[in-house]
Amino acid sequence: MTTTTTTTSKTLLQHRHQQPHNSSALLLSSSSRRQQGKKHRLFSTKSKRHQNNNQFVTTSASAFERRYVSSTASSSSPSTSTKSMMCDLLTDDESIKWASAKALVMELGFDDDEADKVMQKGFGWGKQDYWRNEKVREIPDMDEIEKRIQFIESLGVARDKIDVIVGKLPEILAMDIDGVMKPAVEHIEKNFFMKRGTPAFAKYVIRVPQALGNTIDCEGTCVGDCNRCWVRV
Repeated sequence: MTTTTTTTSKTLLQHRHQQPHNSSALLLSSSSRRQQGKKHRLFSTKSKRHQNNNQFVTTSASAFERRYVSSTASSSSPSTSTKSMMCDLLTDDESIKWASAKALVMELGFDDDEADKVMQKGFGWGKQDYWRNEKVREIPDMDEIEKRIQFIESLGVARDKIDVIVGKLPEILAMDIDGVMKPAVEHIEKNFFMKRGTPAFAKYVIRVPQALGNTIDCEGTCVGDCNRCWVRV
């Protein structure tokens, strides 16, 4: 009986001594799980942020790429679309006339694309900042263009310099000689004291070819047609 009681007491004492260790183990295990959980949540949050950042960068890059492509297309499309439109609108005879006139313009020193561009601007196929719808999609005539070139030459401008004038003022290819260009020359001679046929006159019209297309002198009171006004030269 005494032996059984002693054994039971020892067992209880051992259990009591072991219980704190077990509690510590449980506490450590619980703390470890919490730390692992925090690390997992932190890692998940960082991963999501990284994914979001990557998504933002990708989206931003894609948006920039779309804007770049859009702006590039919009900046290059007018000439291409105008050419396509011209091909659809011109008859066979008009296409022949256009090609003949373009050959003459190319002789001045323009390449194929440049010749098309100056002719489109000159004959009202593009912006109307000068013509104001006086000329809209006209078909150029090679003989009429040659007359205007010869008139410019009569002012003292060498033929190999006429491309500079046409490049700055494409509308001169379609400008009326008697109604616009001759009165402009007379205005220059009278007000700027230069005679046609002189080096000074030639240098002036090469530098400021807009003068040959001026028809208005508002004398400081703007009438809203600045692209034809003497005040700007």
